[in-house]
Amino acid sequence: MSKDDQFTALGPTEIGFQTDGANIRIGAQIAGREAGVRGHCDTAVGIEGTGGAGGVHGSSQAGDGVAGVSDAVGKSGVFGSHSGRFGPAFGVSGTTGSPDGAAINGFTDAGVGVRGGSQTNDGVAGASNTAGKSGVFGSNSHTSGPAFGVSGTTSSPDGAAINGFSDQGYGATLKGGRAPLHLEPGTLTGPPTSGNHQRGEVFVDGAGDLFFCREQGTPGSWFRVQLIAV
Repeated sequence: MSKDDQFTALGPTEIGFQTDGANIRIGAQIAGREAGVRGHCDTAVGIEGTGGAGGVHGSSQAGDGVAGVSDAVGKSGVFGSHSGRFGPAFGVSGTTGSPDGAAINGFTDAGVGVRGGSQTNDGVAGASNTAGKSGVFGSNSHTSGPAFGVSGTTSSPDGAAINGFSDQGYGATLKGGRAPLHLEPGTLTGPPTSGNHQRGEVFVDGAGDLFFCREQGTPGSWFRVQLIAV
């Protein structure tokens, strides 16, 4: 085996170092005191990998298998993309064998832990096949002031910030140490007098009276629910 202190390909050439992978089991084996491989490019990617079983594979007994860092606005430390147009396809996938672990973990001291978005489908989707567990679970450990395990918002007047449905069970199950449900009162007295409302809506006005929409319409047919003091 030939040895030297350093090898430098001066070029000009299309490829600085090349092996014939068809006749070699491992194209290159490189070890270093700080990094096994360091790639740099001024205009494109630093390291590019392609393979029949994976483009890039990383493993570690002490640290992250693959670590990525970026200082560019709007870019990611690690970016994954899948060009398939049919069937299940994932930009980034993760798995773990630990019952206390997570397949994908996102955390930050400033922004959001995980952000998902889509122009044609759900921004974030979760699924579970275990009794007593949730497809999506949210938790907030803050012990004072407004704090929410899961929040939702929508800009559509016909939409809902949070939508729950089930073909067999309940649309929603609520439990709270103070109360299982809190309806934020409106600012005016009486039921809504404008807008399209659907049968089944429940409304609390500024005086604390409770109203139920029995027939849809604009503004709908509202009935005041009789309350008995206890």
